[in-house]
Amino acid sequence: MCAEHGQVRATAAVLFAVSLLNSGALWAFQCPPDETEEVLVARATQVLLVRITATELVEVTEGGERFELPRSEYRLLEALKGTASDTGYVYDMPVGYGTGFVGLLPGVFYLLVLDQENSHDGVPFVDPCALPIATANLEGTQPRAILKRIRSYLTAAPAPPASGFAEGHGTWEVVGHSCPHICAMSDEEAASWLGKEARITASQVSFASEICTSPAFSRTTRTPMEFFRYWRADPAKLGIAQDTIVDVEVLCDGEPWTAPGSAFIITGKDRLLTSWDGVLFELSRRAP
Repeated sequence: MCAEHGQVRATAAVLFAVSLLNSGALWAFQCPPDETEEVLVARATQVLLVRITATELVEVTEGGERFELPRSEYRLLEALKGTASDTGYVYDMPVGYGTGFVGLLPGVFYLLVLDQENSHDGVPFVDPCALPIATANLEGTQPRAILKRIRSYLTAAPAPPASGFAEGHGTWEVVGHSCPHICAMSDEEAASWLGKEARITASQVSFASEICTSPAFSRTTRTPMEFFRYWRADPAKLGIAQDTIVDVEVLCDGEPWTAPGSAFIITGKDRLLTSWDGVLFELSRRAP
């Protein structure tokens, strides 16, 4: 599931870039209003202070079509989060690094906020929503303050991962399904899952014929915007009205369990969602 999700995000990034190139949507690009510095940094796999050494247009192929994207080479000054080689490459969006007009300029210093899942052929895209924390003048007062804030987010003691899934204990039945984005299962195949049973206890998780006899549970709390980015689904359209949404990944023998029923989204006391092949299946509690 994780690999598929990453591929969907990477393909979406390329197609988004193509749409901007082809539609002239440079004027309409907007970032979510609740995307704070801490959210950007927490989501990133790398936060790099770099100096751009070269920028060029390179030909990229996606979906059988060829087009050009701006690619920049950088020299690493400091890896604030993650690891990186002394030199590397990033793709810039056609809108430029947040400005809509000016991309990454050779000779200028930038703070790059990167997510390796949002990449093409291993080269990540910069996050155009990170403009407020991109810095160009290392001697300036404001860039130094930005770097100090970013370092404070990264040096804060991480909270221990939440675990357990007591509210999921019981017997559940598949009562509905939806395809919010890209699905590898037809509507007829998904409908055939209606009536399938899931059983969750502290010592066993089962979904239809799939069974994990040594489960552990990893919980993640997301805002509606974070939920949308991860699951590619609008929580409001799924009937989820909470300000925060918890999803639970099932680990089996300490490793991610790659089977139906390996992840659950808590949407109510007697309602869960689970995902497989991009389809979200609704589960209703039959018995505690």
